[in-house]
Amino acid sequence: MKQRLITGILMALVGIPILYFGGKALELLMLFITIVGSYEIVKMFRGQWPSYSLYLIPCISLLIGLCSLYFPSYMVTALISLFFLLVTLCVWDERYQITEIAVVFMFHMILIFALMGYQLIIQNDITHFFVLYIVLATCCTDIGAYFTGYYFGKHKLNERISPKKTIEGSIGGIVLGCLVSVIFAMYFIPEVHFSTIMILSFGMSIIGQIGDLLFSAIKRHYHIKDYGTIFPGHGGVLDRMDSILINFVFAYAILLVVM
Repeated sequence: MKQRLITGILMALVGIPILYFGGKALELLMLFITIVGSYEIVKMFRGQWPSYSLYLIPCISLLIGLCSLYFPSYMVTALISLFFLLVTLCVWDERYQITEIAVVFMFHMILIFALMGYQLIIQNDITHFFVLYIVLATCCTDIGAYFTGYYFGKHKLNERISPKKTIEGSIGGIVLGCLVSVIFAMYFIPEVHFSTIMILSFGMSIIGQIGDLLFSAIKRHYHIKDYGTIFPGHGGVLDRMDSILINFVFAYAILLVVM
């Protein structure tokens, strides 16, 4: 617990200023999440897949991330390249199973849509506080769910995937996530219509929890505890960013409709 707390404080000290000021530092952070997250998802199959997969697929992922942020006109080409690479590997090497290829491609689709959401925010001149808003809504949902579940949780939410999560905790997370994110948005991103904020805040408090369960289901299926060890006490990038990535995708979908 002590190590987890120390790591959490250090992540906050580094992450909050980046989210607050935005700019190139935030873009570099997103590229870091892209390549490390890709490495972690491929690393699940280490020993089954050839060793070069650990480097080839993350490099392609980094290329897609760069295209998404700086060369959006080439992004589709980069994504199609990843698709054909994975298909080719699956067809010509029996060590690549179709189910594993599908998991890897699904993760990269989530990642790319999250990056596209960020790009849409920038292109429409929405303040970078919107990114902080997404992260805040997700983190407050997690905090609310944890403490409400700890003190009041009695009914299991999904024991098959996550035995510790409760319905009471989930509701507490929705309440805190919505409350804090709506108040934040009213003061820091007034250019976004209030009805859009309400939809986003309520939706992210639910979708983020579903994203967390999705990534937990993948870990449980492949019998791993954490995706990585880069954050002592917390696991890997995907263990910390799962809900946030899913919420970026959700925000992207909503913004496409309202912009």
